[in-house]
Amino acid sequence: PYTTLFRSWQNSQPRGYLFWLELLKKENEPSKIIEIGKEALDALEDGLFRERVAEFLIHAAREQNDPDYLLLGIRERFSSKRSNQNLLELVGEATRQNRRDEEIEGVLRFFEGGGKGDSDLVLFTKVLLMAGKLDEAFSVAKNEKALGWSSGNVGVVFGAVLRSLSGWSQKTPAIDRLLGSYADKVDVYSGRISVENGETPTFLNEIIKGLQEG
Repeated sequence: PYTTLFRSWQNSQPRGYLFWLELLKKENEPSKIIEIGKEALDALEDGLFRERVAEFLIHAAREQNDPDYLLLGIRERFSSKRSNQNLLELVGEATRQNRRDEEIEGVLRFFEGGGKGDSDLVLFTKVLLMAGKLDEAFSVAKNEKALGWSSGNVGVVFGAVLRSLSGWSQKTPAIDRLLGSYADKVDVYSGRISVENGETPTFLNEIIKGLQEG
């Protein structure tokens, strides 16, 4: 049967799993999508095809009202394609499930365990700030060979330091605008078209939350 063929293809032809999941979607079988989606995530390498598989898992978990598989899918979407959008949506869902700190620590372990390349350093720095680890973020940024404040990690860490030094008893709109201009600059794009609704948080708010609690 075709399912045996799709399984045998795996990374050599990842579209096989996507075609299979699309068939299951047309047949309205969300529980089966979750089962095969998990299998495909284990079989495929990181990248756009694996990100798309995670999207199937996310949508099926929503239909099943299954928060654990929903968070798993969003987490695997981020690990498949590490981008600003995927990271923020992971933090947003984790926050809704009261698992923000746990999930951010998991992302840090992923990065620290070798899950980052040069293009991920800015995201790594933002996650450090979201976790309230300003000193560690500063250590990453000071080794950055960036030209100017607006590139790399330097700008967002500079803004975070200013915001932290200003204290939390007063509003600092000018500093917040500065930090937001660096923090919410899109450094790593996702290739997917779909975008979550307006419930997705911003890096500015998440970094301020982390600095306050850190």
